[in-house]
Amino acid sequence: MLRRKAFTFVELLIVITIIGVLSAVAFPQFRKTSARIELDNFAKNIYYLALYAQGSAVSGGKVYCLNLLPEEGKIWLTYKEVDSFINIQGRFAKVYKAKEGTKISSLKTEVYFYPDGSCDDFEVIFEDRFKMKLSLVSSGGVGEIKIQ
Repeated sequence: MLRRKAFTFVELLIVITIIGVLSAVAFPQFRKTSARIELDNFAKNIYYLALYAQGSAVSGGKVYCLNLLPEEGKIWLTYKEVDSFINIQGRFAKVYKAKEGTKISSLKTEVYFYPDGSCDDFEVIFEDRFKMKLSLVSSGGVGEIKIQ
């Protein structure tokens, strides 16, 4: 009796076809998941930037400003020194730029954080190319900032 020790060409083609179909179905979901993670990371970076502004305003006794350019997808932080605003130094001293395909919308282009711990009311909405949305919100007053 002769025993077979290898796969036939037809069996290999069937397995390759099945793997191809499964990959074609799964790939779009991986892209959405990747875009969701990028959006989540960007929103968290801006959240931490706002918390830094709030804490620095309290500890330094200065007014901080979160600058928003929604049409360009740029966000950065400055603080008030006498009559003008100066870019901050250190870890958060950069312009945060949204990835291509991410849209930022906000009614305000400047959000102020005050030495008493309060801040302006604001809502910044981040939307990716798959229409997934996250928003950074503060109702001012006590200055609680949330990601929704």
